[in-house]
Amino acid sequence: MTDTEYAAIHKAAPPAMKAIMDIAYLTAQRIGDVLRIRLSDINKGGVAFEQEKTGKRLIVGMSPVLKMATNAERRMHGSKIISTYLSGQRNGKMRYLWRSADLFKRSTEISGVKNAHLHDLRAKNITDAKK
Repeated sequence: MTDTEYAAIHKAAPPAMKAIMDIAYLTAQRIGDVLRIRLSDINKGGVAFEQEKTGKRLIVGMSPVLKMATNAERRMHGSKIISTYLSGQRNGKMRYLWRSADLFKRSTEISGVKNAHLHDLRAKNITDAKK
């Protein structure tokens, strides 16, 4: 995914998807692991993950940009936070992967970007880091 494609999809995405995209890109974690971030997993040192696929535990260091992204996601909950998940649904439950994938797909269609998938965000981070 190019920077131009990311920007186009991001611009077309609803606020919740923008936040998920940013956090997925900034942490380079699998989308399922991003959706499982609990508010208690975030502190000034970073975002703690236990990867579902490997069971590996890690902390992604808190950069100024990641802090802005997590704060923006928290603000979407408003003053009545009922979810324990950073990207949680309004009913407090974890956001479903398939619904997030559907939101992303709709955003790609609106933006005109072809063949982009949520897992491309992780790959983009890794590619960009190598540059």
